[in-house]
Amino acid sequence: DASRFPERFTDDGLIAKKDKSILLAMVPPQELQVMVLSPTWDEARKIGIKLTEKYKKLLESNGIRTKYGAESGYTTDQMHTADGKLITLELTLDILDQAVDSLDPQEAKYVRYALDLAAGEMYIPEIDMYYIGPDAATQIPGISEESKKDGLVTNAEFTQYKLGLLEKYGRFLSVEDWADDTEPEHWEDAKQIMDRWIQMGDDFDVSLAYWIKKYAQYQNAHLQKPNQSAEEETAIDAVATSHNLGNVVVASHRGTRSAQETYTALFAIGAGVFAGKWTLWGPGRGALIAAMTQTDAVLN
Repeated sequence: DASRFPERFTDDGLIAKKDKSILLAMVPPQELQVMVLSPTWDEARKIGIKLTEKYKKLLESNGIRTKYGAESGYTTDQMHTADGKLITLELTLDILDQAVDSLDPQEAKYVRYALDLAAGEMYIPEIDMYYIGPDAATQIPGISEESKKDGLVTNAEFTQYKLGLLEKYGRFLSVEDWADDTEPEHWEDAKQIMDRWIQMGDDFDVSLAYWIKKYAQYQNAHLQKPNQSAEEETAIDAVATSHNLGNVVVASHRGTRSAQETYTALFAIGAGVFAGKWTLWGPGRGALIAAMTQTDAVLN
C-alpha cells in the first residue's frame, strides 16, 4: 500500500481567481494498493517480495528516491524525478506495470491493483470542483484550456479521467472513495463501473450497517475497520448487511499493534471477509503473518 500526500502550496493565481482559502498541490494525493491473489499466502508472499524488489529498482532507475510510507508501501518526498519529470499517478502505474511485466507470466497473472482515489482530498467544496492537477486534466478529451492550466475539473470531467485510468491499466480490481463522501450525487457515475470492478465505500459508510444500506446503490463492497464499528456486534451487523446485499467486504487493519492485527485477521477469517490493506512492517507484522498463515490452513 503506497500512499503519497504531497505538501500543499499556495498558488497565488488560482487563489486570486477562485477562493483565497484554497491551497493546491502540483499533483493530488495518491494511494495505490498492490495485491497478489495466488492460491496460498506462502506463494503470494514470495511473488510479492520479488515484485517489491523489482518495483523499487525501477523507481530508483527512473530517478525516484524511495522510502517506506505510512501504509508500508514505497513512497517518495520528491515532486519530480531526478531529470525533472513530474511524479504523477500515471508515471507510478507505468513503472509498476513494468515491474509486473518483468515477472514470470505464471506469477504476473496473480497481480492486481486497487486504487484509493482519496477523492475527498481533491474536492474543493467552495467551487464544487476536483483538483487533479494540470497533467491529469490534459488527458481528458475536450477539456477546457483553463482546466489544462489550473488542473481543476468538474465531477463529470473527473469521472472521465477515472474511467480512462481503469481502461488503460488492465490490472485494476477495485476502486475506493470514488468521490467526495459529502456529495452523494457525485457517486451516481460510480454505478457504471460496478459490473466490472469492485467499487468500495470507505468513509462513505464507516463500517456501519445503516450507511451500507443507505448507499447500497453506489457500491458493491465496503471496507470494514474495527475502530469504526467499535463493538464486535456492530461489526458483524455491518459485514452481514454487505453479504446479504451480495457485496464484497474487505478487512482493514487500523494500526500496527500485535493485538489489533491479530484481532482483525481472526475476525476476517471468522466472518468470511477478504483480508486486505495490511501493513507489512512494524510491531504487528509477526502477528499478521501468523494469522494469515492460519487463514491458509483454514481456507485450503
